[in-house]
Amino acid sequence: EALDTNHAFIEDARRLLALRGLQGHR
Repeated sequence: EALDTNHAFIEDARRLLALRGLQGHR
């Protein structure tokens, strides 16, 4: 349960970082 939530949080963080990286790369 906790691991599942943590995993989802990491996935979201990765998405946000990826989006930020793309925007910054632009």
